[in-house]
Amino acid sequence: MAKKYWNDHLSNFKLEDSGEYNYRGSFYALDSVGDYQRDSMGRDFISRRFLIVLWPYIIISLAASLLAGMFPATGAMNTWYVILPFGLTIAMGFLLVYHLAKLTKGLFTGDQRGMVREYIFDKTWNRIGAFTKVMLVTSALTIVLEVFHLVIKGKGDHFSGAIILLICMALTALSGGLLLHHYTRVKWQKIAEKQS
Repeated sequence: MAKKYWNDHLSNFKLEDSGEYNYRGSFYALDSVGDYQRDSMGRDFISRRFLIVLWPYIIISLAASLLAGMFPATGAMNTWYVILPFGLTIAMGFLLVYHLAKLTKGLFTGDQRGMVREYIFDKTWNRIGAFTKVMLVTSALTIVLEVFHLVIKGKGDHFSGAIILLICMALTALSGGLLLHHYTRVKWQKIAEKQS
C-alpha cells in the first residue's frame, strides 16, 4: 500500500475545459443510522437523522465541560492532576465540534449532496470516534482524581464548585458514552469515483 500524504486528494481534481476543477474521487454516503436504512428512508432523511443523533451529544458534552470551568472548584484550581484531564476534556469537546462541523459541511454542500468526499471522510470520521473515546477517559479520570483530591485534602474553600465540576463531568461522560454508542451504529457506504 502506498504511503498517503496530506495532499494526495488533489490528484482527484480534474481541470475541465471550462477552466473549473471538478472532484473525480470517491464519496462516502450514509448507509444507515441506527435502525434507519437509506434504501427505505432516502438519503436526505438519513442525513438529517445523522445530525439529530450526533450533534446534541457533542454540544452537551462541550457545554457541560465549559460550565464546570466557570465555577471555582477545590482541586480544579490548583492541582495539576485534576486540571490536566479536565483541560483535555474541554479540548476534546472543541475538536469534536470542529470535525463534526467539517463532516456536516461536506455532507450538505458540494456537488453531491448527501455524500462526503473521501478525503473529508478520512480526515474526520475516524477522528470523531477517537476523540470521543479520549473525552470519555479524561472526563472519568477528572471525576476520579477530583474525588481523590477531596478525600485527601478535604472540602477546601470551593466545595460547591467541586460538586458542580463532578456533576458536569458525569454529564460529559454520559453524553460522550451515548455519542460513542450512536457513532458505532452509523454505517457508511463507499461510492466509486466518477468516470471522466
